[in-house]
Amino acid sequence: KLKDNKHRIELLKAEIEGNSPLSILQRGFAVVTDKKTGKMIKSAKKLKADQLIDIRFEKDKILAQVKEDI
Repeated sequence: KLKDNKHRIELLKAEIEGNSPLSILQRGFAVVTDKKTGKMIKSAKKLKADQLIDIRFEKDKILAQVKEDI
């Protein structure tokens, strides 16, 4: 039973690590946040022309400015 519990813990650990924000960034995704509020942007429809945003990649980030509304 202890062996089964250890195996379950390892499976859960792998699942948690696979879904961590850092792991997602390592797979090539980016996180976009509003520069002013720090809130995550989940849709381009929420952006406005001239809005400043931070785009975070695995190892760095860049400041960008929205050119136009959708």
